[in-house]
Amino acid sequence: MSIERRIRKLAARKVRIKITERIRSKTGFRVHLDDIDDGSFIDVPTKAQALQVLLAKLRCYQPHLLSITVRPKQK
Repeated sequence: MSIERRIRKLAARKVRIKITERIRSKTGFRVHLDDIDDGSFIDVPTKAQALQVLLAKLRCYQPHLLSITVRPKQK
């Protein structure tokens, strides 16, 4: 396995999404957007709507770009 593939594999494992196993709630569901929107959250009445909100936020989320570049020549 090349080092590039190892980096991509590790980066893919760093994204964590936790979805509750509950389907019903009397008080609704809360979508936490800690890293995306400065620690804010959105309250929605159903789990299906919560999943839709999370998907919409993740699709619009700009991924972090880490890069390796060549150093400029020293004078």
